[in-house]
Amino acid sequence: AGDAQWSEAKVRIAQGLKPPIERHVVMHELIHIIEDTYGIGLKEAQVQALAAPMVRLIADNPNLVAYLARKETE
Repeated sequence: AGDAQWSEAKVRIAQGLKPPIERHVVMHELIHIIEDTYGIGLKEAQVQALAAPMVRLIADNPNLVAYLARKETE
């Protein structure tokens, strides 16, 4: 339902997905980008297993997301 083109800085997802599925697909593709960039060597099943908990972690913890996204002023 999606693919990532890191060299083009693009994540493409199928149109018409319900929002929860769309978020899962985006996270799945972002995990692939991280995995490819750092040579982690995850199998597809491992990427799939990480996507849902990562989406849930972000959705359930907006303060954590804000903290991680904060730009340092130093």
